[in-house]
Amino acid sequence: MTSLVAQPSSTATTFHRERIADVWDEAQLMLKDNAAESGAGLPFQPDKATYFGMESIDALRLYTARYEDKLVGYALFIFSKHPQYSASTVALQEVVYMAPEFRGYGAAKFLMWADVQLEAEGAEAIVRQVRIGGPDYSKTLTRMGYEPLLTSFIKRF
Repeated sequence: MTSLVAQPSSTATTFHRERIADVWDEAQLMLKDNAAESGAGLPFQPDKATYFGMESIDALRLYTARYEDKLVGYALFIFSKHPQYSASTVALQEVVYMAPEFRGYGAAKFLMWADVQLEAEGAEAIVRQVRIGGPDYSKTLTRMGYEPLLTSFIKRF
């Protein structure tokens, strides 16, 4: 990944809702960095057709953070009625990543901004995950009003 500025200004970072198709190629290096840092230990093979298909039925939300028009972060949510709580629209975080030099207050602002967007679009709940052994932003989520809900386990073959 190319180097950005040493201490970027959070005020120069802008947030957007974008289409996956418009960001796909630009995001590939960042996606690989994210998978290396906090992936599930499975082969990294994002399924472009599935993501594009989900977006075509309005079941995904992609929010981006940009610094001087360069992609520096993203948050992708599955956005739909919950199968078990069919009266409720839930935004389930699929993935979130912020380039290391933009973490801290700027990343927290991005998380809060995404929450506002999701609520405005009709989400009644947002579910986020924090990877054990990855960047731990659980304290930030707690300050934002999130509460622990589940502990997930994975078994690989």
